[in-house]
Amino acid sequence: MLPGVNPDFLPYQVPDGVPEEWREITERMIHDSVGPGLTTLPDGSEAVVISYTNVGVDEWGLEIGLKYALSDHFFLRGAYAYFDYDVEEKARGDLLLPNTPKHKFNLGLTYEGGQGIDFGAFLRYVDDVDWAAGIFHGPVPAYTVVNVAGGYSFDSSTRIGITVTNLFDNEHYELFGGSVNGRRALGSVSFEF
Repeated sequence: MLPGVNPDFLPYQVPDGVPEEWREITERMIHDSVGPGLTTLPDGSEAVVISYTNVGVDEWGLEIGLKYALSDHFFLRGAYAYFDYDVEEKARGDLLLPNTPKHKFNLGLTYEGGQGIDFGAFLRYVDDVDWAAGIFHGPVPAYTVVNVAGGYSFDSSTRIGITVTNLFDNEHYELFGGSVNGRRALGSVSFEF
């Protein structure tokens, strides 16, 4: 998961022709200028290799979804997801995080009408998580947003719709180093033929 940890790509070896008194200085200068991941390939050439290696992680979780009819056209929907893990084996210095929150849930009310109209409102909660990917390491705070969607079907082949995520503009980020998310609306027109 880090440069220089895959056993198939061993650290850089100073060529045999470099005098012994210069080997350590040469190695340090090359490492400092190129950085980790510099390797000597089997044919003697050099390369910078950033390669994954195997790690041992046990993951488990649970997802539950529910749709309950309040009437012929109104439905209550809910979903819950649980995730956990244990790191059994990793490389020295490696920071292994799943970048997945332990708890997430959605709760919503939808209308599926007979006149081609449908709409729904959903409350979404995502638990906080510690994030590590590449150079980005840090916390992602928990967030709660409300999403709404609706549409109208003119017939069996033509539909217009709109989706508004984060209706109340709760600014948050969903991955460390990523963009701050605010309200977003997306309209759509679909044709089936």
